[in-house]
Amino acid sequence: AWFKKGYVWVLGNNVPAGYVDYPVPFKVNMIMSGSIAIIKLTFVQQFTDALTLTSTNLSYRIIDYSVF
Repeated sequence: AWFKKGYVWVLGNNVPAGYVDYPVPFKVNMIMSGSIAIIKLTFVQQFTDALTLTSTNLSYRIIDYSVF
């Protein structure tokens, strides 16, 4: 299987700390474990303040190139 790596941007909020709809990047990656595809998102920034993340949809497509 092939998976295009990239980023998903999720909005984060912490109004008292000055973060309102702050875009936060998550790196998207896929690993195969046998016949199971595991989609992994990794937070790539560091903050000293906590952010409340907005629910965000992610679409992906996996194309199977194996020969049966």
